[in-house]
Amino acid sequence: MNYRELMDDFLSDDLDHYQYIQKINVNEEEIIPHINNLLLESIADKNADEVEYAIMLGFTYGFTELHSTALCRLLSEQWHIKHEDIASLFQHELRDQRHLDCLLKGLQNIPAYMEYNEGYSFINQCIWSISVLNTLESKKALIELSKSENIHKKNAAIFQLTRLNDL
Repeated sequence: MNYRELMDDFLSDDLDHYQYIQKINVNEEEIIPHINNLLLESIADKNADEVEYAIMLGFTYGFTELHSTALCRLLSEQWHIKHEDIASLFQHELRDQRHLDCLLKGLQNIPAYMEYNEGYSFINQCIWSISVLNTLESKKALIELSKSENIHKKNAAIFQLTRLNDL
């Protein structure tokens, strides 16, 4: 399946979102599980275009806890370029204490394509996602990150702890 063509069709003005899911033979009740299947298939196939397509659909039709396992796994995978989008999902749509370990693991595996700025924006996004959890465990994680040798992790964690008035 050519996911680039599917994305082009989706982004064109020719079809509304309802018409689009009809075109791909998915009904409204099936779109959330369909997105999860795409995420799982993308992991199995290591298909970066499929990840991008699934995330694009998810941003339009919604993400649920059903998607969390696949998204957590993708956050630490190195073969795609949607890490910041995924970290952002954990700050907004999928804010849940259960994702703390996933975010911390993501911070240990800065994607190679982000080496140009030492993963600065990805680090900031992950640490924001940790801070909005605002739990004892997330605050402990921020305290540990504030001691990091990585200056970006350290500064972002200190900023969040200050913002939360815990420093």
